[in-house]
Amino acid sequence: MRNLAALLDEAKWGKLTNEEIAYVVQKLESCKPGDDDNLYTLIHILGKAHAKQYKRKIESFLYYPSYSMITKIALQTLCCFWGYYQEYLTEIKKFMRGVEWDDEEQIRIIAISSAGQSLSLSYDHELLQLLIQIFENEKEEESIREMAYCALATAMGQSSREIITKGFDISVIEQALQKLNDRE
Repeated sequence: MRNLAALLDEAKWGKLTNEEIAYVVQKLESCKPGDDDNLYTLIHILGKAHAKQYKRKIESFLYYPSYSMITKIALQTLCCFWGYYQEYLTEIKKFMRGVEWDDEEQIRIIAISSAGQSLSLSYDHELLQLLIQIFENEKEEESIREMAYCALATAMGQSSREIITKGFDISVIEQALQKLNDRE
């Protein structure tokens, strides 16, 4: 069997065989504590391979305090790669607020991005309120506030291209606040 980096590359192009996916799952199930780099890559492979039949297996890694990057890739797989935003709203909200073991706020960034995608599909008052609070909080890191803005722009219907092309647009914030106030 090829190495994990090669399998990940093939997964990105949708070229993994069922045998290779089964191999990845077997490796995932046999990971020992401390083998976190391989665990990250194995989850990433399944995510990129769209192996959604292993959703519950990936879900089991949503709370992995000993190595936050495992939680990050699990959340990214379930939400960003596979589109299960609505099923993981509780986790998205929790991670948007922050967990003490997310030292570099990588999980939080994925959660904020996922919130924007989720809101573009379905309204959730608390989620929109959280995004606005993060954006407006001047004590937040600039990168976190920028991510919150991008998520709000996504929630208000802008495409990634529009967000990049337009840059900061105050009307996005006004629209989000109006939507929040209309639904109270």
